[in-house]
Amino acid sequence: MKKLAWILLISSACRSETVPKEGPIDSIDSTTEDSGYGEVIPPEDTAEAVEPPPPSSPVGAWSDCSGTLTLMEDSFTWQDNAGLCTISAPTTFSDGLITMPADDLSRCSQVPWWLSVFDGVEPEFGLAVSGTRLTLVPMTLLPAGRVAQFEENVEAEQWVLTAEEGVSSLFRLCWVDDVFFGGGYRSTNEGCDFLSCNGQVSAYTMSDRGESWTTMCGGSCPCAGVVSISSRSDDAIEGSFFGTNCARIFEGTFTGVPASR
Repeated sequence: MKKLAWILLISSACRSETVPKEGPIDSIDSTTEDSGYGEVIPPEDTAEAVEPPPPSSPVGAWSDCSGTLTLMEDSFTWQDNAGLCTISAPTTFSDGLITMPADDLSRCSQVPWWLSVFDGVEPEFGLAVSGTRLTLVPMTLLPAGRVAQFEENVEAEQWVLTAEEGVSSLFRLCWVDDVFFGGGYRSTNEGCDFLSCNGQVSAYTMSDRGESWTTMCGGSCPCAGVVSISSRSDDAIEGSFFGTNCARIFEGTFTGVPASR
């Protein structure tokens, strides 16, 4: 019996629990639970704000029947067809308005009407471009609807009309896509008895009664008139004229020949 107990004791002492050298390691959850509190602060934007460039004036060249207006980004030039008036000056442009100062107009024998109407005040215009047309709206008191219009391409015809008394005027009529666009006239000698010294052709009419040109002039003694064409060919025209101003009446007949452009 003692021998059996001894054997059991030795057997119990020799038995041990096997512990593996390697085994799974519990992972550690490092995720921080969002408590829903606190303000998220975005990173500071260090880029400087870029202001849009100021609007600039349209750039190009446009003509009416008396000359050509060329606009650059910060200047303008006006050149009349007869070479009697050239004006260049800086400009400013803002909110659709362009300022076109012209300090010395005395060198021009024929100042464009849209500059002369300001009478010493700095000329400022509303400006718009639509297709090939440029429109200037003088920012001063004028008859309703009177604006200066220019086109990229203008076709012109010119005639020297001479009255029976020998006085003559150069008439220039202009067209855009076969539609009358405007015109003007000026004396070619010292006499101003052919309607006036100079003026505008404000309308062109072709009817059963024939061809006629309506004229007008400004200044201290405004005038109005009409030139009626009774005969026309490529080389000559004939007709009559009638006009009036604040002091007198003008009338007579004339013959005309084409003038070089």
